[in-house]
Amino acid sequence: MARPALLALLTALLVGRATCQMTMTMAEAPPGGAGRTPAPAATAGRRVVCPSLPAPGPSVKRFSLTAAKIQSKTQTLAYNGTAVGPLIRIRLGDEVQIDVTNKDIPEGTSVHWHGQAGPAGTMWYHSHTGEQYGDGLRGPLIVDDPADPHKGLHDTDLDAHVLMLADVYDTTVAQQLKDLESGGMGAMAAAGGLPDAQSMGGVPEQPQGPMGKMQVLCPPEVLNQDLSDSPWYGVQVNGQGWVTDPKTMQRAGQPLVLTVEQGKRHRLRLIGGMSSWALRVGVQGHGLKLIALDGRPVRPADAKSLLLTSGERADVVLHADQPVGNYWMDVSTISGQNSPVIVHYKGAPDPLGDKGFLATARADTGCAVGSPQILDLKNATLRAGPGLPQPPKGANKQFTIYLPDASSTVPPRSFLTHIAKAGNVHGLAPGSIPARGPSCPPAADGQPGKYCWSLNWNVYEPPSTVALLPGAKAAPRTYNLELSEGDVVDLLLINPSLMVHPMHLHGTGFWVLATGNGAAANSTDMLAPGVALNLADPPLRDTVPVPQAVAAPAGGKMGGMAGTTELAPGGFGFAILRFRATNPGVWSFHCHIELHASSGMFMTLTTRPKSNGTWALPDNLLCA
Repeated sequence: MARPALLALLTALLVGRATCQMTMTMAEAPPGGAGRTPAPAATAGRRVVCPSLPAPGPSVKRFSLTAAKIQSKTQTLAYNGTAVGPLIRIRLGDEVQIDVTNKDIPEGTSVHWHGQAGPAGTMWYHSHTGEQYGDGLRGPLIVDDPADPHKGLHDTDLDAHVLMLADVYDTTVAQQLKDLESGGMGAMAAAGGLPDAQSMGGVPEQPQGPMGKMQVLCPPEVLNQDLSDSPWYGVQVNGQGWVTDPKTMQRAGQPLVLTVEQGKRHRLRLIGGMSSWALRVGVQGHGLKLIALDGRPVRPADAKSLLLTSGERADVVLHADQPVGNYWMDVSTISGQNSPVIVHYKGAPDPLGDKGFLATARADTGCAVGSPQILDLKNATLRAGPGLPQPPKGANKQFTIYLPDASSTVPPRSFLTHIAKAGNVHGLAPGSIPARGPSCPPAADGQPGKYCWSLNWNVYEPPSTVALLPGAKAAPRTYNLELSEGDVVDLLLINPSLMVHPMHLHGTGFWVLATGNGAAANSTDMLAPGVALNLADPPLRDTVPVPQAVAAPAGGKMGGMAGTTELAPGGFGFAILRFRATNPGVWSFHCHIELHASSGMFMTLTTRPKSNGTWALPDNLLCA
């Protein structure tokens, strides 16, 4: 019997003061995708109730989200007036209605149910309009599965142990983007990494003193990568944390207190709600056991700490096997800036009233590069957990996508040769690339370029309409891959930059067959023979951190890139993904670092249904 598909609203556009009601059924979906119900547009002052949606019955679970401006030092927008949106926790099989209201955001807003294409597990929701989620529009979404294969590995799974990690700033992400676009890549020095200001992203560390007074902990020859295009300000967990004003050096706020019970195994659900910085999480004196990624089970893996990038979710088990007391959970960057959480054992003294304990908080955790105790998800050998399907043994379509800074990075000659031909492996129309746009001219040799990240040197420009119907024309710089329902698709992602890019696909999950550094593509940009692929039990995910290129300390050029560093042995970073195109629709694929997506590191994949590749407009697209 066919399994029921998830009817999930993935994005709702709300303009002016408007409310949209949306219903979704949390049902088991086929691996790799499920159906979805598109959202109606809401006009100012109107409540939109789509006639194709059934009236909610008594068993429907209802939630309300109000997106609005707030006055706060570290965020300008919020759901329901709180630092983190309310927890939406439901069970597989539940029918859910969520009423979303835009109170006073003039440019409109939207809600993306991140990861919700069918599976149970740890998800989240956030705005997908402009740079709004980095300014505060984000919250946790948990779908519990009574048949969770790992439920025997933990004793508790509490709401209070759902942890939303977020980097916070005293300027809006939109203002950061404006500053970067006006200053270009030359406005940024590497974040504790390469000393020259011509690297491909990253910002300087702020020299500080104890707890909030950071030292530069990763020498350039050790770090050898860029960490963030956003300036460091602070991190909060569930809206709480110490933040130090870099101008006054005054510390404000307080750490989150996470209560555990001695002897019990506690499931912690970590959500990477950061807009820029990757964060390392570890509990002093304790180990962690990873049991799920992006809502899907993985074979349990032990580690002292793990590294999480934007958009990823990790479920870990913390065994409270130490003496009753208070312990620090470090939540820190790779280069060591720390915004810790307190792990409080029941029966221990109140940690917030213990000045002696608070004085032991670490301002820095040391350089995290190369530590064997850190589970780095971009290159860890992870296996799928029980109950997940194997990937198909082969694919009928393959696309190769480079992840460059479009201004400073010169496309390889082989790439330009390939895209001149129709049907190329990049899915590009002949002669369409490089499509940098007027704000992203190529940099002069040896000079920093403009700030414009891209996919295959296409700086994405959102179209006013999506070219779905026959005869429709795409907007300039719109980058779309055409798929047919049932296709098995391989994506070879090649990262020539010195930043890790967490790439996120809407509408379906994908198997991560391989990640690493080296020559993953042959001379025609197809997958090179000899690249080891895990076809037996690869993890099934919706977000993958693509490793940065390996750079040598000597100056020079990286594979023809102006103004960057010489490529070391090991080469470009890569990730190889495989998925089934079972979910008809237009799906976004983008870097989840908000500045990168907003500057152009974005594209779409259109999966056309089997019925002649066309579809009728659903009633609920016409009801507004």
